[in-house]
Amino acid sequence: MQSTDVVSKYQNMHSSPTGDIKLVDIGDFGSCRIFSVVWCPFSLDEDEHPRVQIWSGDPSDGSSSILYEDGTARGGESNIGSITQAGQPFMDFSPSPANYFLSEKDVWVRGVSPGVRNVTVTYQLGG
Repeated sequence: MQSTDVVSKYQNMHSSPTGDIKLVDIGDFGSCRIFSVVWCPFSLDEDEHPRVQIWSGDPSDGSSSILYEDGTARGGESNIGSITQAGQPFMDFSPSPANYFLSEKDVWVRGVSPGVRNVTVTYQLGG
């Protein structure tokens, strides 16, 4: 099967930070490889823990599954993972995939409260 060039897609989710949005329509290509996910939380107060989910298929469909999920937290006078900071806010993110995530369905994004401001995925169709 033919493959497309590797491309990136940016999705602004400001108007619907916790909604479900189709990012990539695989059309007749049959599959999509997600190489990277970069996202920004909608807000990050000290008690908030926003998350992003990348789905293989429509999240409202019972046969869909999560390909990637990442969350972040704001620290200050605390520890997150192996990072210790005093008096300075910081964020801690999970790494992007080492290789890629494969989806045989359209790719969707979902923001989990308080949500996602924007997300960029790098992907290739087909292959």
